[in-house]
Amino acid sequence: MVLVNKTDMAMLGAMQGEAKAGAYALAFYFSMLVFIPYRSLNAIVIPLIATHMRSKNLTEIGNLFRKTSAMNLVIGSWVFIGIWTSIDEFYTLFPKHAEGKWAVFFLGISALVQITAGLQRAIIVNSRHYRFDLYANMSLLAVVAVSNYLLIPILQVTGAAIATAGSLLLYNLAGVGYVYFRFRIHPFTWRSFASVFLCAGVMILGQVLPDFGNPWVNIFTHSVIVTVVFLPLAIG
Repeated sequence: MVLVNKTDMAMLGAMQGEAKAGAYALAFYFSMLVFIPYRSLNAIVIPLIATHMRSKNLTEIGNLFRKTSAMNLVIGSWVFIGIWTSIDEFYTLFPKHAEGKWAVFFLGISALVQITAGLQRAIIVNSRHYRFDLYANMSLLAVVAVSNYLLIPILQVTGAAIATAGSLLLYNLAGVGYVYFRFRIHPFTWRSFASVFLCAGVMILGQVLPDFGNPWVNIFTHSVIVTVVFLPLAIG
């Protein structure tokens, strides 16, 4: 998994130069902000998954899977919307890396998929089917390398983001499908789909927010507006 997160950046730098890799690195770090709440929550939940797996309490594992998935999606969407609604202001501050804008979008969407489906990996590695995780990771690394090799020459920084995001989407769908096949549990509820539509709607709203002429003022005001609109609706 460490190699997966470095392969795209290394290949982009080798094929397009260090300036492109720098733009991609900034976009990558923006997307990593989406993972901060997820990592904190998982540090608590993963030991519980291991405990329930030992006692074969699949009902409780399924409950944890759905609850943490819904919570991760809401909080992660809030962070991602905050980033995307102010992305032009961010790149006003870092203009030489502005070509990474759409890389932020695709990597951010990929991050939302990962935090929504993320516990599938913990469930698999704590079960007797843990070998699947090794095979899935090896396959993921191969797909990341091939897709980056094909898309980087065409779309450069954005191509690297699409290649990695698409590969991780397939990986997580495969993991969720495998968990459902083996244990008949999944992370999705009606709130998951409602959160996706709400996230899309607030992102569209964010594109028509007023410009106050100062990037710092825009970032602050846009963040406040997004928070006031999104969180009450998502939590309620």
